[in-house]
Amino acid sequence: MFGRQELHIVSFDIPYPANYGGVIDVFYKIKELKKLGINIHLHCFYKERKKTKELNKYCSSVNYYKRKNNFKNLLSGTPFIVKSRKDEELIKNILKIKCPILFEGLHSTGLINDKRLSNYKKFTRIYNIETNYYKLLAKSEKNIFKKIYFLSECLKISFYQKKLQKSQMNFAITKEDQNYFQRFSKCTHIKAFHSNSKITSQKGKGNYSLYHGNLSIAENENAAFFIINKIFKNTKHKLVIAGKTPSPSLKKLISKNKNIKLIKDPTEKKINNTIKNAHINILYTNQNTGIKLKLIESLYRGRFCIVNKKMTEGSEMENYCHLASSKESWISQIKKLENKFFDEKEISKRKSIEKLINNKKEAKRIQKIIFN
Repeated sequence: MFGRQELHIVSFDIPYPANYGGVIDVFYKIKELKKLGINIHLHCFYKERKKTKELNKYCSSVNYYKRKNNFKNLLSGTPFIVKSRKDEELIKNILKIKCPILFEGLHSTGLINDKRLSNYKKFTRIYNIETNYYKLLAKSEKNIFKKIYFLSECLKISFYQKKLQKSQMNFAITKEDQNYFQRFSKCTHIKAFHSNSKITSQKGKGNYSLYHGNLSIAENENAAFFIINKIFKNTKHKLVIAGKTPSPSLKKLISKNKNIKLIKDPTEKKINNTIKNAHINILYTNQNTGIKLKLIESLYRGRFCIVNKKMTEGSEMENYCHLASSKESWISQIKKLENKFFDEKEISKRKSIEKLINNKKEAKRIQKIIFN
């Protein structure tokens, strides 16, 4: 169907280990595109993550570029998330091989308008409506300097995002995001790539509920505070909070509640086992843009999932979850499910997710759009 295919992928971060939101999508997309015979030239920006030989298994070449996180870039009219990822070495390496470019996230699109790439086909993966995301970060943030930064980024992004018109096609991760970006650019819906191929949820009962996420992000920390203070505080229900870099204030709050346990900086294996063994996965967010990969992981690996409406918007997974809105409805759902056996009927219902969110199907769509 296709001749020799080569593709530049410009990633906002090193996508291995695949242990948080966006890099999970990047890594499993690379693996699937490799299976389709595409030769990938990967370009990774990085700040703290380490270079890895693992990526060479799936890519014909891998190049790394240190982010320029200096004060001067904060003063630019270009969003800092973009400006800090502009590098002359990147364009030199891209110009060595003439093939299409896939920018991973708005963050990576610093070269999208570069005249030297005018004859290159360009595509962009969209992970969020970034203006909404930064507004919510600003709202959640208590530190005044961080709050100002988030609001400044929001304003800059609102102007910058129109450059996505330079992409032949943008790949939105949800239908809602597609509808938003279609107002000023070509956009289609490509679902999230993830680590699962089959439902592995276990029959039976666990003895705790779980909330997991990157706890260094204000939104996730605020979700943890809400779940503890509004739902589990002063109850006998066991709760596990698991995630990276919990703050001292969160650790202090958890220590005051005998029914709540913290798993700090869990390994991938540890978090997967914790999801698998939980009886209920608690999934709460204040943000309705982008896809919540923790929702996919919990549905593929875990038992019951209780969510608020914003967690499932645009995901097509509402029917596999139990919805809660008010404090009273969260507590009611937990009481309803805590003694319920997760049985074969529940697992059979989940099986249809394997067709709904399928890496191979989405990779073939990308291949067809880019190389047709």
